[in-house]
Amino acid sequence: MRASASTLAPLLLSLAACMTPPAARSAKGGANGAPTGGEGSGLGGKSDLMIFLLIGQSNMAGAPPPAAADLVEDPRVKVLAYQDCANLGRRYDQWYPARPPLHGCNGGVGPGDYLGKALADAYPDATIGLVPLAIPGVDIDFFSKGVISTRRHEFMIPPDDHWAGAYDWVLERARLAQQAGTIRGIAFHQGESDTGRPEWVGKVAAMVDALRTDLALGEVPFVVGELLYSGCCGAAHNPLIALLPQAISNTRVVSAQGLSGQDEAHFDLAGQRELGKRYGAAMIELLQAPASGQHARRLGSAARALDEIGDALHHDVVDRARVVFAQHEVGGVDEPGVAVTPEVLHILPDLALYRCPATVGRRNVSLVDDGTDIVFGSAADHGDAVGAGQLPPRAAHGKRADDLVR
Repeated sequence: MRASASTLAPLLLSLAACMTPPAARSAKGGANGAPTGGEGSGLGGKSDLMIFLLIGQSNMAGAPPPAAADLVEDPRVKVLAYQDCANLGRRYDQWYPARPPLHGCNGGVGPGDYLGKALADAYPDATIGLVPLAIPGVDIDFFSKGVISTRRHEFMIPPDDHWAGAYDWVLERARLAQQAGTIRGIAFHQGESDTGRPEWVGKVAAMVDALRTDLALGEVPFVVGELLYSGCCGAAHNPLIALLPQAISNTRVVSAQGLSGQDEAHFDLAGQRELGKRYGAAMIELLQAPASGQHARRLGSAARALDEIGDALHHDVVDRARVVFAQHEVGGVDEPGVAVTPEVLHILPDLALYRCPATVGRRNVSLVDDGTDIVFGSAADHGDAVGAGQLPPRAAHGKRADDLVR
């Protein structure tokens, strides 16, 4: 049974109300009044913030001091402050115009600086949000979920070092950033502290899987850079980095071929500038990569399903509604609905995923993801399986998007 326009209209309009873009929110608050950056956020009321996480150790943070050309700001590139820095006029977890150092108060140029510039050039109508999350010197265990590194005592995690490990810190800052926009990619540069250890590949894959799951990111692009070819680490570790695309979906490796260093481990200023540009090219390639094969066919079916809904209502209503993603949560609407396959989430490149319940009248509406379908429905429809986070392949009162065009 296909959902009628009269059934979908209040639901989509309700979702649209829930999905109030950041531009319409207070400068001091996001969804549910959560802070998004305060008076110094510098977001300028943008509703299309594309967020990128910058994770790693010292080369991601950046060692070479910036030159005057590196300090030129682009008003469409923002940074979520890494810590309180009076010399930079920044406060921890507030948004500001991005310029080096992105990490710390006295650091250097890292790949994130020129990644941000490349993305701003590629997406002239968007604002780029950079979330610096690197800690110089740390091993991969620092970023592993549920793991406390044996070297934990050697390093500080901003702002006050109260975290057991860096994973929960990354998660908190990423979720804060999601209140202002959509995480569109993860940039990673780490390995000098794990050089040549084959278990590193599995640990990086586990970290990416945990972040994608905990932040509801799907197969968000993951870009990883090689280590400096000369010096301490590249010869032993770059072969391991080359294995990551086999272990992690939607991944690109950025070559460090031809880049120069300022010491045994760190890229110099020219090297960092070029490395960041290469990160940008790889990230843009993943963001703009077309679907192929059967995946493309399913995308086409899902797209036509959205078109049919748009014909029944108005395309702008569908566009505004987007999708509210609340993993393993469901409210109570007792009306037939329509299921939307995960492929739908990738049709619109600017699709925003918010953990925000909508309402139809006095009844809560959420979505449930069973790994196959995202279903509009009720707890009563799905029984005890909802509580366990497991739904049948097809909901009792829902249809997959593919079914709507058969």
